[in-house]
Amino acid sequence: MAAYGDGCNVTCVHCGALLNFATVEADRIVPGGPYARHNVLPSCGPCNKRLGNLHKKARAFKRRAS
Repeated sequence: MAAYGDGCNVTCVHCGALLNFATVEADRIVPGGPYARHNVLPSCGPCNKRLGNLHKKARAFKRRAS
């Protein structure tokens, strides 16, 4: 599978869960930033909600701690 999916499926960048068009959410790297390619990562709903609006550095720390 390519880094960001095969066109039909993609994995959550946080937990590795397999996602499809119905379950994927756009996780913005910079909260409140644009929905642009450089600022969006594929995420599952639980991970996206768990990380919320944390600042980028705090999110990286929280990912390592999980």
